[in-house]
Amino acid sequence: MDYTKAIQIAQNIHWVGMYLENDPFQCHPYFIHNGDESILIDPGSMIEFDAVMEKTSQITDLKNIKYIILHHQDPDLCASIPEIEKVIDRDDLKIITHSRMTVLIKHYMITSSYYEIDKNDFKLETNNGFSLKFLTTPYCHSPGAFVTYDPKSKVLFSSDIFGGLEESWEFYAKDDYFSKVKAFHSTYMPSRDIFNHALRKIEQLDINLIAPQHGSIIERRYVYGLIEDMKNLECGLYIDKKYNDELTGTIEKLKAKERELKEYKNHLEEKVKEKTYFLEEANAALQLEQEKLNMFNEYLGELNSVDVGFLANTAIKQILNIAQAQIGVFYINENDKRLKVLAKHSVDPKLLKSGFFNNSSGGIVAQAYKSGEWIYVDGLNEEVAPEIDLGFYRSKLKHIVAIPLKFQEKKIGVVLIGSVSNARFDEDYLKGYINTLVQSLNNAITYVETQKQSIELRDINMQLEEANRLKSEFLANVSHELRTPLNSIIGFSNILQKNKKGNLLPKQLDQLEKINRNGMNLLDLINNILDLSKIESGKMEVEFREIDIVSAVHDTLELLMPQAANGGKKISFTNSLGSGAYKYTTDEQKFKQVIVNIVSNALKFVENGIGKVDVEVFEENEMLKIAVKDNGIGIPEEKFEKIFEAFRQSDGSTTRRFGGTGLGLAISKNMLELLGGYIDLESIVGEGSTFTICLPLNKKQSSILSPDFLNDFKEKLYTLEDITSVLVIDDAKDVRDLIAEYLSDQNYIVYAADNGYDGVEMAKKLKPSLITLDIMMPGMDGWEVLKRLKASNETCDIPVVTITNASNRSKSIYLGAIDSISKPLSKDDLLSFISKYFDTGKAGSALIVDDEEDIRELIQEYIEDDIKNIQSASDGKEALEVIERGFVPDIIYLDLMMPNLSGFEFLKIVETNPKFKNTHIAVVTAKDLTNEDMEILKPSCVSIIKKGGNIEEIIKELAQDAKNGRSK
Repeated sequence: MDYTKAIQIAQNIHWVGMYLENDPFQCHPYFIHNGDESILIDPGSMIEFDAVMEKTSQITDLKNIKYIILHHQDPDLCASIPEIEKVIDRDDLKIITHSRMTVLIKHYMITSSYYEIDKNDFKLETNNGFSLKFLTTPYCHSPGAFVTYDPKSKVLFSSDIFGGLEESWEFYAKDDYFSKVKAFHSTYMPSRDIFNHALRKIEQLDINLIAPQHGSIIERRYVYGLIEDMKNLECGLYIDKKYNDELTGTIEKLKAKERELKEYKNHLEEKVKEKTYFLEEANAALQLEQEKLNMFNEYLGELNSVDVGFLANTAIKQILNIAQAQIGVFYINENDKRLKVLAKHSVDPKLLKSGFFNNSSGGIVAQAYKSGEWIYVDGLNEEVAPEIDLGFYRSKLKHIVAIPLKFQEKKIGVVLIGSVSNARFDEDYLKGYINTLVQSLNNAITYVETQKQSIELRDINMQLEEANRLKSEFLANVSHELRTPLNSIIGFSNILQKNKKGNLLPKQLDQLEKINRNGMNLLDLINNILDLSKIESGKMEVEFREIDIVSAVHDTLELLMPQAANGGKKISFTNSLGSGAYKYTTDEQKFKQVIVNIVSNALKFVENGIGKVDVEVFEENEMLKIAVKDNGIGIPEEKFEKIFEAFRQSDGSTTRRFGGTGLGLAISKNMLELLGGYIDLESIVGEGSTFTICLPLNKKQSSILSPDFLNDFKEKLYTLEDITSVLVIDDAKDVRDLIAEYLSDQNYIVYAADNGYDGVEMAKKLKPSLITLDIMMPGMDGWEVLKRLKASNETCDIPVVTITNASNRSKSIYLGAIDSISKPLSKDDLLSFISKYFDTGKAGSALIVDDEEDIRELIQEYIEDDIKNIQSASDGKEALEVIERGFVPDIIYLDLMMPNLSGFEFLKIVETNPKFKNTHIAVVTAKDLTNEDMEILKPSCVSIIKKGGNIEEIIKELAQDAKNGRSK
């Protein structure tokens, strides 16, 4: 036998010990190979450490050991554990032992957690299905000792039991093994009873092999004979006589106690027999009650209905069964007028007319209904008692009961039952059925009434919905019809106010301003009323998309600047969100409308000349907030809620003094709620108010400035005629001369500065039409020059283009430049830039399609200075005839609601024709567009202009963009 290697003793089980010659206490460790949940058994002391680790590693990686079994606490089993823990280095390593031994083996400085067999049902189940059983076998100094059994291989790991003390040992035991081990067990086992207790547990197992901690491995042929021999051993020889006598005496006392317990057990068995009889009687009674309960539960299930007739028929049958009656009638209250027969059992029509069953006011049915009390009629006289047919014979009724059906104070009806015997039933038991019945009846009656009311309410709601639809349709039609003439009034009054021919008197211009202003006010009122109607009817649609909040607020305030300037009022804007583009998902149009409403409201209530409105956008408490603060008249706290109601202001004097309809705040509040937000208000009377728009954060913020955003934000169109001079600021003379030569050919006056200081001063004095600015200059660089130019009132409006590399374009635009040109600079680059940003004088062409002649004339008036070739059509059909003649305009201004061929239909035809791929479409409509309309228009990449209001600027801007080929 080669003891230098691991020796397999069963499938997946190996001896991994060390041969120590003439050492009777040498330990025999064993290893169970079970994947990454392998098990090491009784690894021994540090003497065997190297051999055990070496032999185990021949089988598997040591890190696959998850469990170590310690059958008792002696050092010859446990001393090497701390070192083994270090080698295995596994966080989930567990020590399998008994809880009685953990207090002892902890002194070996073991750090792994314990798997205590007595707290785990004396078994181990690994994740891959392998299992072990544990049997406690306490002896002498090890009260928590145990053995381990593998049911699959039928191997018993027996610890000290079956071990030996021979100085030389054989690997496998022979037939003389008992003679070698009896001395050890006679000495170390405290008593034969304790030892036999352990042996009796073991002999119940089906054992193929015993692997002890000491001694030889025992094969099946010797196992059970060895157990029988060991049962007869005299044990406890190491104990002195006195202690042995005491132990023996204790055992005798325990045996006497066992006899007493047997006698007491017999006594208890007699008592149990006595009690069993009484329990059987009680059980029979319980069974009867259970049958009643089952019947009642079945009854409850049948009452789960809202059909009153079904409930009545079901109840009659159950009540007759419980009362052991033969006939029954169910009367229901009909509209508080009379008691109507709803259900009956075994009752013929003739019997119903008899005195007892008659539901007239004098009978017992009516009496029970009115009084709410049960009425009994017993021992009926043979002469007056009604006779009933029982099928096989006829018999007289002897007992009648009228039972009122009442839920709380609500009277429902009466049940009348009759019996041919005088036997009384269990009234309390029947009342349980009756109470359940009236609850179900009340629910069914209530359901019927509720259904009836629901149908009535549904009809009313349908009428209201139809009325609401008609109202919305009416408002939409009125809005469309009013916006169209208002568009003409506002547009033409704007044109006349310009007094191009100079033939209008100041008084007439003042009158035109009033016409224009009142037209705008009327348009606002129409829009507000329409919005309020949509909100109230739940038809207000929202279209969420990602926008830049800073840009949206800034652009909106820019639109309100002229309104503020007219009254000498000021608007300031503070961005506390940082320098990056602040992305937020919302409905842009409604968000801007809320800003307009609240800022316009603030401007209305501040004094001319000294009034100011401060707008700040910031984050606070996980909310995006836009605060609008004014120094106006303020609002009393008790009026805070009132001002958000439609057509309401703080009081009548406010309306008379400042005007307004009282709709703006109401609409803003409702729109913000649609967007998921709300409005906060703080105000002090006489000092001013702060309205704060609060929206939940959903933003996507970027730390890098978006060039596209800055282009849209800063880009401005300048006319060629305005460019008469150009200031070139560059420290390189060659660059200055080159730009001068490029521009002189175009008849521009060119000035030059070789440093930033002179450039700023020359810009202030000369007021050039355009400045080109180099960034990389000594002294004051281009960035500082740009900041100073834009900070000065004298130069802030002069367009600046920076000459730098492409990576600086975003910064240039952010600091105020209109664009940036990369070096090296060519003549084509420069002239292309001028062509991009300035009107090159191209004639341009436009087609105006609208069924209103005033609108066609108004749009033509707006664009005729920029567009020279203009044609008109009164509907879509006529417009098709125009383009079929070969006319391909740069831009089409298109109304949607027209006879013959609508704008929608015209668009479908035009967008399929490749000739019009570069034609810009601008929809000019008074129609209130729905989300569905927007989806139809989206593929055509159209601009949308709402009729009404001051639309001149946007119509002209679109014409210029289309003429110069910019952004379809």
